[in-house]
Amino acid sequence: MSLRQALLRDRLAVCSLLFLLLVLLAALLAPWLAPHDPLAPDVQNKFAVWSAAHWLGTDHLGRDVFSRLLYGARYTLGFALLTTAFTLLAGILPGLLAGVLRGRTETLLLRLCDILLSFPAEVLILAVTGMLGAGPEKAALACLIAKWPWYARMMCGIARQYADTNAVRFARVMGHGLPHILRRHILPRVAGETIVLATLHTGSFILTLSALSFLGLGVQPPAPEWGAMLGEARNALLRAPWLMLPPGAAILLVVAACNYLGDCLHDALEGRCGDEGKAVFN
Repeated sequence: MSLRQALLRDRLAVCSLLFLLLVLLAALLAPWLAPHDPLAPDVQNKFAVWSAAHWLGTDHLGRDVFSRLLYGARYTLGFALLTTAFTLLAGILPGLLAGVLRGRTETLLLRLCDILLSFPAEVLILAVTGMLGAGPEKAALACLIAKWPWYARMMCGIARQYADTNAVRFARVMGHGLPHILRRHILPRVAGETIVLATLHTGSFILTLSALSFLGLGVQPPAPEWGAMLGEARNALLRAPWLMLPPGAAILLVVAACNYLGDCLHDALEGRCGDEGKAVFN
């Protein structure tokens, strides 16, 4: 059974995937879908409740919450996806090289990873962000610094497992170099694990970056980012508690969809997603 067939057997996984694609599409089409300018204030219409004119009401400056939610998906998902991609590259490539080369390269990488992993990730992210200053790029860099050792260490173990296969040994006997071995024998075999990691940790990065924006260390106002929207709504919690619902629900649903889809991909890789039969990547 292929991965696609295994996923199609799980309706909730299909719904999660479709929901994520819908959110990404809405983020891309935000300039055409948003009914109002997300940055335009209208103080005379502040704290408006949900209505036909403002589907999700207005905030403390009279800005349309629905429009800000659409544009906020660009910031939240965009920075989370970029952070995931760069963190994967920063961790996977050194991990694969160390797992294949062994020796001092592997020892040095693992010791460096041990040092960085000895610090709690959240504390390290806050420390790096505090030193670099507030800003989405700096918050993403802090996440990369804190998370890449985890990926590197795990990929090193996976590469060591595949580096001992007969195909890799035969390639070495035939005189093929490291680039050929990585391209033809290692990378295709770790593709499944990489996809699972990317899906699972995109949700984790969404939570982390939104939390930093909520604390004022990520995306800065007046940019419409979901975590920053929560931070602004917190100041008006007693006056307009409904302002917490749209960004909070958006973060909850997107992260839940990422986590469930990642779990299903993992189960499919192991042969358990949607069926008790064996599912493998084609």
